[in-house]
Amino acid sequence: MAYRIVGNRDEVEDVIQDAWMKAYVHLRTFDGRSKFSTWLIRIAINSALMTLRRKRVHPETSMEVGDGESRQRCEIADPTEDVEDFYAKCERVESLRRAICSLQPTLRNVMEIRQLNDRSVKDIAELAGISLAATKSRLLRTKKVLRRALG
Repeated sequence: MAYRIVGNRDEVEDVIQDAWMKAYVHLRTFDGRSKFSTWLIRIAINSALMTLRRKRVHPETSMEVGDGESRQRCEIADPTEDVEDFYAKCERVESLRRAICSLQPTLRNVMEIRQLNDRSVKDIAELAGISLAATKSRLLRTKKVLRRALG
């Protein structure tokens, strides 16, 4: 019923959760004149209608652009920043992302652990399950490959 009103799977999940919370909070007000399921459905319908009203008052637009395979965030440019510098920075970030994706899995794994967790070489070795020497070697090879790809 809520999906028919809202029409969006993600929002329906929020509506149903909100309806369950309201039913739990106001359970003492259920007087039994109707079936419990009817009472609960009415709460869900009201919750869905409130979601539609909020959307109408505060429309939202997605800041993500999808090309079918991957999703990219669309950022609003800072008016004080030079547009050419902003575009060049975005291009560098995209080039780096592509270069990292093209790395061998063993090298990419070590680089991702380092970048995502900002860990020491010893921690990276433990997380990757390899020796300290192998970790240092892979990090060095990864940096060389990335410099060549971006240079």
